[in-house]
Amino acid sequence: DRAPLHALRALADSYDAWLMVDDAHGLGIPSSDAIVPIAVHTGTCSKSLGMIGGYVCGSRLLIDTLTQSARSLLFTTALPEAIVMRIAHGLDIMMREPERGIKVMQLAQRLCAQCHLPVPSSPIIPIILGSNEQALSVHYALRELGMWVPAIRPPTVPEGTARLRISLSASHTEDQIDLLAHYIARSDRLVKEPIG
Repeated sequence: DRAPLHALRALADSYDAWLMVDDAHGLGIPSSDAIVPIAVHTGTCSKSLGMIGGYVCGSRLLIDTLTQSARSLLFTTALPEAIVMRIAHGLDIMMREPERGIKVMQLAQRLCAQCHLPVPSSPIIPIILGSNEQALSVHYALRELGMWVPAIRPPTVPEGTARLRISLSASHTEDQIDLLAHYIARSDRLVKEPIG
């Protein structure tokens, strides 16, 4: 899911407020939101960079203030240099190979078109099934077929909106996407009869 950043920016401006965005799932994904001015931009290195840690981007004054007074930073140890170098390498790949972000969005669009889902705004695609039992049943059936599609249930999501959460990467192939779409389309049958 993506927040309406242009509208939030306008709202923040009307109150002379800062706009803070947690973009945990958007790093490396092309978006028109990249042109929206953001005072505080946070994210994680554990998704598209495949590492640990997180980041905060902002003005020099903001970063200096956080470094000196944020409780989460006081008396903590920095990430090991090897981890920081790997994160920097991942960012370098993102800059040199933007086609990876484009490809993963094309795969997401392909999957959503085949499953009759709305056009995705990220490569993380929720399929709301409603009950915990249904989400778990489809999750286990897909797992038996060699596909990792986790079931997300309350309290992570609101009651009655248990879902599958499909997380795509640029490493997936069109054939894999087509196979997943085939099984998702048959998800009602997946939990009633084995598929081989």
